Amino acid sequence: MTKYKIIENFLIDEDYKELSNLNLDDVPDNGIRVYNNSINDENIINISCISEALLKRLNKNYHQIAVQILNELNPKKKKLL
Repeated sequence: MTKYKIIENFLIDEDYKELSNLNLDDVPDNGIRVYNNSINDENIINISCISEALLKRLNKNYHQIAVQILNELNPKKKKLL
């Protein structure tokens, strides 16, 4: 059974609006497009579809909360971070 958690209004309005308005590539119905946006342990930033400022803000506002949720729902996977 898959565990999940619903959090109403999780995102700050500004973050929600920016994420909702991303200009992403068109993908055919049978296609897949993967975007990689990350900040590693050495603070090296990799962006493919969002601005560096948004990625930093998302990391600051939500990373710790996401880790806590992961630990709550599946502590074994937290070790993979």
